[in-house]
Amino acid sequence: MSPSPVRWGLLGAGAIAGRFARDLQHVPGAAVAAIYARRPEQARQLAGAHSALAVESPAALFAAGVDAVYIATLPDTHHAFARAALAAGLPVLCEKPVTRSLAELDDLLGLAQARNLLFMEAMKTPFLPVYRALRSELEGQQAGQGGVRPIFFVQAGNASPHTPPDHPSWSAALAGGALMAIGVYQAFLAVDWLGPASEVQALSQASTTDPTGVDAFTLVQSRHARGLSQLYAGLELASPGTATLCGPRGFATIHRPWWNPSRATITPLSGPPLDLSYPVLGDGLHYETTHFCDLLRAGRRESPIVTPAHSRAVMQMLDRTRAAIDLRFPGEPHPPVRPLG
Repeated sequence: MSPSPVRWGLLGAGAIAGRFARDLQHVPGAAVAAIYARRPEQARQLAGAHSALAVESPAALFAAGVDAVYIATLPDTHHAFARAALAAGLPVLCEKPVTRSLAELDDLLGLAQARNLLFMEAMKTPFLPVYRALRSELEGQQAGQGGVRPIFFVQAGNASPHTPPDHPSWSAALAGGALMAIGVYQAFLAVDWLGPASEVQALSQASTTDPTGVDAFTLVQSRHARGLSQLYAGLELASPGTATLCGPRGFATIHRPWWNPSRATITPLSGPPLDLSYPVLGDGLHYETTHFCDLLRAGRRESPIVTPAHSRAVMQMLDRTRAAIDLRFPGEPHPPVRPLG
């Protein structure tokens, strides 16, 4: 039998929304039904390409018979849009970083729980085939039998020198900066393998050409429940864009681009390396979307992969890092900080 249809409402019609809409062709039973964007012409163009309805307000989108809402706007609007969608009784898949702060995220999680609705951060990496294969291989290894595990140290980063000066990542008003735009992936990886952070140290550098009030490069070192991590994110430098997971009997490398990978290598101290290669179909967004649709059809209210606790631990790391580098967004007296753990 064909799966029950999931009609999506899209808040936002930029590049990521376009990629999401295109990738729905790989999600059984899913389609775009309605789109709202701050620029009406942009919404009309994307809607026309997918036989969807362009609407004039978020409220009109919520009333357009959609089954779920995908939030593809910039981070400064995530909390308000997600809150409005949940209040309207609709499940939400929200782009990363899911909010600007842990306080905003906790507000959404509380509302989702109160309304008995599915809410999930759209973090695609853990759903990609090579990442799933890597986790399966490492978790299947037995201690003392030549396996790499347990993972104790995570090193990862990404920096791109091609961020144009008018890109939203340069705007504090839009909750930009290297940490929020790129570092969220690195924080995800550290939390995924090592658990929540208990201590965070950070250094940052502003733009060397045009100071904008946000970080152009941030370096983070943190202590976690199960080890240590060293992470970086940048908007003006070039970098290899790889990630390494280190254990006492070897290491695993997630090759560039590690956050959207198709290759990984497990290198034990004894024995030959194991190469994993799984090409990404489409833009890779359909893997997480399929997972969300399956949860929705099953009546589930939380993802077992991108759990609320996982998203909280990531946002907690970002809050602590922003406090350490004194990165403030408009309306904040100071980055909110709560005890870690």
